[in-house]
Amino acid sequence: MTKLPIYLKQGDDARLIPVAKDSNTEVRLLSPVLAAMCIVPEFARILLNPLSAKLGKTTKVRALTEVVFSNDRAQPINRPDGLILVTTGKREFRLLVEAKAKNASLSQSQVESYLKLARDERIDAVLTISNDFAANPKHSPLTIRSTFLRKVNLFHLSWSMILTHVDLLLNQKDIEDNDRVLIMRELQRYLSHGTTGVSGFTQMNRSWRDLVKAFSSGTPPSKNDPQLLETITAWHQEQKDLCLILSRKVGRHVTLKLPRKSRDDAQIWQKESLDQLLLSNTLHCELDVPDAPSPVFVKANLARKTISISIKLKAPADRKSARARSNWLLRQLNNVADPRIQMLLHYPGKKPARAFEIIALRNSPEKVDDDSNISPNFLEVRLHDGLAGDFSGSKKFIERLEECLSNFYSQAVAGVKPWTPAAPKPLVKQQFDSAETEQKPSVPFPGDLN
Repeated sequence: MTKLPIYLKQGDDARLIPVAKDSNTEVRLLSPVLAAMCIVPEFARILLNPLSAKLGKTTKVRALTEVVFSNDRAQPINRPDGLILVTTGKREFRLLVEAKAKNASLSQSQVESYLKLARDERIDAVLTISNDFAANPKHSPLTIRSTFLRKVNLFHLSWSMILTHVDLLLNQKDIEDNDRVLIMRELQRYLSHGTTGVSGFTQMNRSWRDLVKAFSSGTPPSKNDPQLLETITAWHQEQKDLCLILSRKVGRHVTLKLPRKSRDDAQIWQKESLDQLLLSNTLHCELDVPDAPSPVFVKANLARKTISISIKLKAPADRKSARARSNWLLRQLNNVADPRIQMLLHYPGKKPARAFEIIALRNSPEKVDDDSNISPNFLEVRLHDGLAGDFSGSKKFIERLEECLSNFYSQAVAGVKPWTPAAPKPLVKQQFDSAETEQKPSVPFPGDLN
């Protein structure tokens, strides 16, 4: 066994095949992840770099489970599930880990005790892992008092995000060593197995049905109603799960588009989402898919009980009429078979947008013709679905939303390219000769006199 650091009196090196008791589900789930991180540098980088642990070529990663510190007076009642040591030269970055398996929830008092322990032991950060989702590692599912975050950072990862990182590493073939690939495939199989309890976000909050009823009846609750904050928290988790679902679908990292302030502060994000819900009756998000022609916009209208998923593209400027501009996009939408998917033509000024079903428009493209001389400047592709009773179901809403997103991306986003202006054509010969004559100097260059 490798010697323990001087500040620890107990701890086991993380193992790919842990021998912890069956009752210790957290360590049995965490240990293979930490062990793989120590063996596969590509996996360590993708997980730890966003946590301020910058890994270079000479960096070494060591991980231990169930650690006990030598300083007994600083030791909380519960032992931290893990400790990650990232060593680059003389610099050592240390990260305490608290994990929850299956449906177990993070405890605010426990996490705060670990933050205090980290501060006392000069640990750089605390990492929590659970089935809760967060927009990015800087956001915590818990509301931690600021006094505990002095000199110690707090990060959070979901098990589903870790599994998605494993999937993407393997899909993109970023690992060259065959033995490391084998380890990651085994980790993928382990985390994907139903017995581990790794799961996506499956349902909205308990008060979801009552809140939908209030909005649909035109009597939304007041801003301070706790149901609103519960709903915003649930919706934020679902947003991140949508990113992970789409990431696995396309094999690339899909992220949320958030203003800088919201990326850095979960409470600001909550306030902005709450204000938007009360102003427009909608929950919304933007998914940033690499190389997609537009962000994917997702909206859920609680008053109308509808879901809307869309992309919006600039209309091609080298085509003049509405039909020519819509045909440019229509040719790229050959996979659309869902009658819920529409094309919307947006016009400058006050002229209202016009909506057409893609399938109907494909058969009769002349439907977009009108007597106006104004051409659409933006084209939107949208899946619009009225869920009726399913909207109020906390599980049904999530199921239908994720089904709509998957169908919409496959049919209306994959393969679509934005319009780009063509390269300028060369001047015709007469224009070129004329320009050359005008620019010819009146006094010859010295070389011309020889």
